[in-house]
Amino acid sequence: MVPTDSLKDYGEVAWLGARDADDAGLLNLETISGSTLSLGIGRLALSAPALSVPIAAIGAAGTAALATVVALFWTPSLGDSALYTEDQLRALKQARTRVRLQVEQQTDGRLKGYAFYTGKNRDWEMVDVVQFTLRGSQQVADLGDGVELIWTPAVDASDILGIPALEAAPQAPHIWVYPPTKQADSIIVDPVYPPEYKDFILVFPANSGVKPVYIVVSVRRNGTAEAGHTYHPAPETEDITAFPGLRRVKKKTPYKGGLRDRWIDAKGRTIYEWDFLHGELEAYRSSDGSHLGSFDHKTGERLDPPKKNRSIKKYL
Repeated sequence: MVPTDSLKDYGEVAWLGARDADDAGLLNLETISGSTLSLGIGRLALSAPALSVPIAAIGAAGTAALATVVALFWTPSLGDSALYTEDQLRALKQARTRVRLQVEQQTDGRLKGYAFYTGKNRDWEMVDVVQFTLRGSQQVADLGDGVELIWTPAVDASDILGIPALEAAPQAPHIWVYPPTKQADSIIVDPVYPPEYKDFILVFPANSGVKPVYIVVSVRRNGTAEAGHTYHPAPETEDITAFPGLRRVKKKTPYKGGLRDRWIDAKGRTIYEWDFLHGELEAYRSSDGSHLGSFDHKTGERLDPPKKNRSIKKYL
């Protein structure tokens, strides 16, 4: 039996989501479950140039597909964690967190969420610290991969009441926290493990009155498997035209209950692995497992920059 705890025992959780973009191309986040009232956060929106907004997509459960799902987690005292003060977080680019969350909408429309204790796993416990910066009249946080979070501070009573509810929102599941092992495979269907999450400690401007929060984002991008398709199958070696001379090698990196397809270049310097979710090749340095970015396997176009907290060192 795998011991679990309820995330609600440690703090407050709010689920947010959006189905389609407004005229400015923004996904205005609305509340699926929980309340942001205690945060006094105002409004949040996402901007992502590679968004694939499934306005007409309907899951098997009759729930309209969401373009994005977001979860916020905070404790009443010090936001994400008592490990740091607000001033300390402002000086950091990465920080430790005791718990990491994963949220997603499944192909049948239902929401899925779970969390892991990070334990002493270095690549699990470190997450990026992201701060808002003023861009024109907007407060913007760069979440990477072209995704930006736009914050509109609460300015009147209606904003202070919290983020409005999403109409016909899917039901948010209870989030359980699992130990930092791969034993969760026996309970969670196709779990994704850290550090594969798009999560951050979000720090608001000084004197804003808003405490830091932990945020995890799931964005349906162009290339992401659409409703009815759970993954992009790996290409044959000869179909990877952007990187000629690759040879297939033994799979080692676990992903969604299986192992990622793997190739290595002719000089043995770069390892390539297939991202089943986005249909991309991820490149890693063979000497130390550090991440070199994600690429289109046919054109070689860089789709994602290198990520400091992503590594396959333990699977070399």
